[in-house]
Amino acid sequence: MFALYDHAINLDREINLVWSYRQSRSMHKTEPFQAKFDFTSILYFLVRYLGEAVLIFTNVVFNATSSSLET
Repeated sequence: MFALYDHAINLDREINLVWSYRQSRSMHKTEPFQAKFDFTSILYFLVRYLGEAVLIFTNVVFNATSSSLET
């Protein structure tokens, strides 16, 4: 639960810091629709969101099996 809460309160910072647009080197302006997808962004995505998916999946599976065992 704390991981989901952390994602919710830090989503705006994550968008600004990790998924922001690249700066143009010559004009110092943002180029639209050109998000930075380098190794660190991909690794961040995998660690942050794949971990969430595993937590949710595990919770659903264990709750489903425990409720079927009780009946």
